Parts: sequence; C-alpha cells; structure tokens
Amino acid sequence: MHEHKERLRALELIQAPDLREGIRSWEPSGPRVEPRRGRVGVILLALAIAGASIVFAVRAFRGTEHPPRPATTIQNGKIAFAALSGGYWQIFSVEPSGSEPSQLTTLATDQLHPAWSPDGNRIAFSAQNAEGRMEVDVMDADGSDVVQLTEGASGWSYLPAWSPDASRIVFVSNQDGNDEIYVMEADGSNQVRLTHQPGEDLSPAWSPDGTRIAFQSNRGGNNEIIVMNPDGTGVTNLTDASASGEFDPAWSPDGTKIAFASDRDGNPEIYVMNADGSDVTRLTDDPGHDWNPAWAPDGSRIAFESDRDGAIALYTMGIDGTNPVRLIDTEADACCPAWQPMLVSEAAPTPTLSPRVTATIPVGSFPRDIAVGAGAIWVSVNDFTEGEPETHSLVRIDPVTNEIVATIPVGTASNLAVGSDAVWTIDSFDKPQDTVVRIDPATNEVVGTIPVGPYAFDVAVDASSVWVTRDIEGSGQSGEVIRIDPATNEVVARIPVEGRIRDVVVGEGGVWVVDSTSTLTRGSSLIHIDPEANELVATIPGLAGLNVTTGGGLVWMHGWLSTIDPSVGTGSGDRPLVLRVDPATDQFVGDPIPMSFFRPFAVWEGCVWFVGEESAVSHLNTTTLEVDHSVDVAPVAQDSTVHAALDTSTGTIWVANYQNTVTRVDLK
Repeated sequence: MHEHKERLRALELIQAPDLREGIRSWEPSGPRVEPRRGRVGVILLALAIAGASIVFAVRAFRGTEHPPRPATTIQNGKIAFAALSGGYWQIFSVEPSGSEPSQLTTLATDQLHPAWSPDGNRIAFSAQNAEGRMEVDVMDADGSDVVQLTEGASGWSYLPAWSPDASRIVFVSNQDGNDEIYVMEADGSNQVRLTHQPGEDLSPAWSPDGTRIAFQSNRGGNNEIIVMNPDGTGVTNLTDASASGEFDPAWSPDGTKIAFASDRDGNPEIYVMNADGSDVTRLTDDPGHDWNPAWAPDGSRIAFESDRDGAIALYTMGIDGTNPVRLIDTEADACCPAWQPMLVSEAAPTPTLSPRVTATIPVGSFPRDIAVGAGAIWVSVNDFTEGEPETHSLVRIDPVTNEIVATIPVGTASNLAVGSDAVWTIDSFDKPQDTVVRIDPATNEVVGTIPVGPYAFDVAVDASSVWVTRDIEGSGQSGEVIRIDPATNEVVARIPVEGRIRDVVVGEGGVWVVDSTSTLTRGSSLIHIDPEANELVATIPGLAGLNVTTGGGLVWMHGWLSTIDPSVGTGSGDRPLVLRVDPATDQFVGDPIPMSFFRPFAVWEGCVWFVGEESAVSHLNTTTLEVDHSVDVAPVAQDSTVHAALDTSTGTIWVANYQNTVTRVDLK
C-alpha cells in the first residue's frame, strides 16, 4: 500500500492523481508525509498592510522576538484544510462550529498543507504545478492573489510553516536528494538548507517565540520529534522512537507544549508533551488512526484528522483529549487542519485627561531643544539678549518648583538626549570637529567629550548606546549614524547612510533616522537602522514632516497620500496624512489618518502627543484615531522639527517656545 509521501511523489507520473488511498494506507511501520497543520504564534502582528505598491528594502531575519502589539487579542478564526474536490485535493476553510466549508482553490492540480500566517491574512500551502511538482505557494485568506514562492526544477518543495514574525517560511524540499528542512524569506528569496542528514526530515513547525523549529525525522531509523535552532544548529531529540514512530509536531500557542502523533501504543493517536520532551500524555484512544494535531490560537482546543468513523475527517477536542467533535459532515476525505489566528482590537481605556498650561518659565532667548530625565527638565539655550554677551548653556529645571536650578556652560546649545546616568549634547563651536558632550546630572558638570567629526546634528540614547547623526562634509548628500558606548565613551560603529541626515529616534527595537532630502525626484524619507547588526535595513519614503516618534508597537510619522497611493501623483491631489509603520516589516499598517499638520513627539497611555496647527499640543487617541484633546501654547521653537518632551513620571509635557520660554502642560 502506498504511503502519503509516496503518493505525492507519484504525482510526477500520473495525470489525474488520487491521494485518498495513500492517506488511508498509512501504516505504523513506516514514515509518512502528513498534510500540513496550522501554526499559531503568540507574537502579535500589526493589522492589514495598506500601500502594497511601495517597495521597501528587504528586511533581514534577526531571530529575535518582536514585541506584541498592544490593545489586540488573538481569537480562533476559521480552520483551513485540504479535501478532495473534482478529483483533486483543494484548500477549504470552515468555521470551528462546523459551518458549510468554503472552497478557496479550484485548480486542476493538487493543493495541500495549508498554513496560516501569524496575522491570519495569508495562507501558505503546497501546490502542484503544471509539470507535476509540488511548490510552496501563498494566497490571501479568501483564496485570491496566489503567488508561487519556490521554483524547484530539480525537486519538490512543500509542507510550509511561518516564522512567528512572518518574515520567513520554513519548508521541506528534496532538491538536494533527501527530504530536508529549508528556510526562505516570506517572498521566496534567500532559500537556505538547514538540515544535512541521511533519511527524511519532514513537518517543520516554528515555536511561537521564534527560537526553535520542531520537525519529524527518521535519521535514527524510526521517525522521532526533533528540535533545532532556526539556523539548523542545536539539534535535540525529544522522543525515543526506537520501537515506534512519532509524527506531526505542533506547538501550543504559549510554546510550553508540543502535540504530536505516535503509534507507540500500537495505534496512531494524538499525544502531548512538554517542550523539552518530558511528561508525554496520550490524548486520544480509539480504534481508528488520529494524526495531524493543530492547536486553536487561544489554546483551548486541538483540531486533528481521524478515520475513526470510516472516512478521513476533521475533529476538534479539548486539550486534555475530552469532548471530541466532528467538524464537517462530508463523504469526501479531509486532512491537514490549520487554525486561523484572528487579531481583534480591544478598546483601550481612555485616560482621564485635562491638559492645561500650568507654567511658563523664562530661560533666555532661543531655546534650542528640550529633554526629560534624571529627575529634571533640560533645555539647551542660545542666549542672544541685546546688549549682553552671547552665551550658550544647558539649563536644568526642577519639575517640582518650575525653577532653574543649574546653568551649565557649553560651546553651543544643540540637540539633547538624557540617559540613565548622563545628559548628552553636541558641541560644534569653532572646532575642527564636533564633539558629543557628556554631562553628569549628579554634579551638573561636563565629564566627557567624544570627537565624532564635523557637521554632527542630533543625538538619541537607549539602554546601551548613544546614537549620533551627522552629514559627511556638510554636503547633505550622505551621512552616517555614529554609535557610542556610554560605558567607555568610545565610538564603536559608524553606519553609512545616504541623504541629508537629521533627527534620530530610538524605539520599538530600531534606530530611526530622518533623511530630509527634498528634490524634484526624491522626497524626505525615514531610515531604519538595526541596532543588533549596525546596518541599514529599510528606507521608508514619503515623509511630509520631519518629526517621528515610536510607541505602542508602531512608528508614527507624517507622510504623503502619494506614498501609499501612487495613482494620485505628487500634484494638487496629494495631501499629508498620519501614517503608521510596523517596525517588524517596515511597511505601513492600518488606515491613513487625514491630518494636515502632525509633529509627533511621544506615545503614552493609548495616545500620541503631537504639535498641531497654531502651536497647539494635541492628543491622538490610538483606538478611535481621533484628536480628542488640545491645548494652546506659545509659539513652538522649531528648526526643521518641533521640540517638546513628555515626562511620564509627572504626567507633564514641556515645550520649548520660539522666543525665550518653556511651557509646562499638566495632563491630569
């Protein structure tokens, strides 16, 4: 009797394949390629991508976990599966309650092994091409927009599974002779072989935290469940199948359990074990064959396929094996369930706000920048008071008394950043090269200067580094992002970037740099630097305003309609909008928000604070996407950007005004 895998290979030799006999004939004595189950990630992604026509730089996989998106929960969506229709295996979907299935593919070839993307918007699957080979394709949740990802002229590719951040797809291919595990970018590029062992490696499943890939392998004689790192290293056997076979690993949504099929007790049944292979527990016990477990996204149930009622059908059961329920009532065989994760936005509580100006503090003429940290408000001030000597200083304000408690002389009063134990600014006054100045907030004294080269512009701080932008030769054609180690006060990296480089912001796992280039053929853009690799990973076009901020799992910017809808062109029909960027993909997400003036500077408690029209500090609710609070302040200091800062410890906003004051706004 043919095994399922042998039936798949036999597709090369026949015109109208029938895989039913191959599925039914699986025997415990040998390996089997099962129809692919779903994969559920607990790492949530951003909502649907808007602006698919924009081309971004390819993002390199970093093997790290991206932070979950707030105000979003994961729920159980539809169950995708394969079933015979018109003589071919096709992809269907059905509600978990067992509604009438919807057919998603209608090709005159076999389509198997559906795998939902972590956001539930796409399905990867095994697709037989016109030459009879299996390839990995991807399509929208409704079956539209089918794209072939692999092109295996020398072999087959099948059994896809998504990485939890959706950046990569792991799959099986025999292009090098054996069935081995490969990985590729989500667009099909950069295919890399991960396993190199005799025998067959099948059924890869990516762990929800992205750190491990489980799969079945008969490299030791019988099929066992094995895990490895995403680069193919760290291979560990979880099961001992010396007298049995183990198949179909499926991670629980929280990553603590792995469900799998096994004939260790004589009959193929569903089992579950801890992620380290311990505490193996049998879940099913019936005279039929049970295999291909697929966890519900919320972890409450497990779907699986079984022939317990004669035909191969789909069932769901509790995670302890109780309450098995047949999913569909059809005579056609069905296999390989995959459960769709549904991302549902929750209504974030609206904070009780009553923004109002509570103080206006004179600081001297022309405040340059403002920053919050180390229990103080810091303002860089260039004092050009008529009849007085020109001075440049860093002013320290006590937020309790609203009084200036220290004035620290500097060569020039430039942009600021405050870290855990230092205040950082840039000195470019009459020197052959600019220096980054380190000030100790405990003593209000300069304790270090770090040469970085001429034309330095902005500075930002994260937990481990100080980031500085500068032009090269002041030409505005190219620049660099400089990384400084605050533990040694030394430059540890210089990252070249093109364009007129200006402000830098750190957040959401990235370093974000403003390129203010503006020509007839090219507009301003946002540059994404990977702080782990010290490399540029994306350039996002279309900045309409040069203030950018991060928070709530997103990057917030002012952009042009033509960026997301090139059909409007850059003429009179173009207009500025609020745009949101997913830092995991560097693509715009959600609907654009119409707004003609948006200078964001902070995200806090479900809102984005920005400077709007007529010098008003305003609040954009991230749930309703409406401006529901505004307060007028004195004209805001700005060069290419506005300068304002949020102090979350006191619930206050501090704004550097155009002339000689700082405005305090209390929010509650």
